[in-house]
Amino acid sequence: MKINASQNKKIRQLIHRLVISEIQKFPIDSRKGANDLDYFLFHETRISICIQIILMIAKESNLKIRNILDVGAFYGHLLIPLTHFNFKLNATDLEVFFKNKTIKERFQRYGIEYRSYKNLNHLPFVDNSFDMIILSEVLEHLFYSPITMFLEIKRVLKPKGHLILTTPNVFSLPKKIKFLLGQNIYPPLEDFCTKPYYSIHHREWGLNEIKTIISLMDLKLTNSYHVTYYYSKSILRRYFKKFVYSLFPSLNEDIIVTACFQGE
Repeated sequence: MKINASQNKKIRQLIHRLVISEIQKFPIDSRKGANDLDYFLFHETRISICIQIILMIAKESNLKIRNILDVGAFYGHLLIPLTHFNFKLNATDLEVFFKNKTIKERFQRYGIEYRSYKNLNHLPFVDNSFDMIILSEVLEHLFYSPITMFLEIKRVLKPKGHLILTTPNVFSLPKKIKFLLGQNIYPPLEDFCTKPYYSIHHREWGLNEIKTIISLMDLKLTNSYHVTYYYSKSILRRYFKKFVYSLFPSLNEDIIVTACFQGE
């Protein structure tokens, strides 16, 4: 399964139009968190690639993908465009976000079922509920073992269900350079000491580590990608990175993995 740049451009245009319209009409009250618009614009490329992968898997599965769960849905930017396709959408995130009235109202507006959790060691859904689970930019925020979370994902996935996981690449070029310069690859000490635990990265992962976890969970890896969502505005830096990443894909800044639960 290959990501199509031209197709991704069309999807991105659709996503941009739909999500920007929602944000302009009904912005999230984000006084205690990330700005609704800024967060979307920063993550727009990741969201468009994820949606392209979702649609490709749905097509290859002969449209058997019906129930989708977004774990760590946050402001719902990834799910809003998916309402234009024939999916039953579900969202879950921490209780602290569920308390935000404007977030709840957004999901209600789009008919997306939203449930909160205290932590990812228990997902508030019954067994065999979903054809697909999205775990996008969540793994790096965990400060505890992800094993129980993956067991929960496996529990609520239907047999033959799919998992899409995205996370930063700990072995990326910028992080290697930081390490060589004696700089910490993780958030500044001030952020680590003062910001909410769920807003910072506690551990980042390499592709082989993710493959090991997926194998331990008896999930079958179907595809993996090294990608970069965000490039510098500097033309020189942008083309330098693209050149290096074309030669050494594993130095890209992000990882996408898809896996399938074979079922019992």
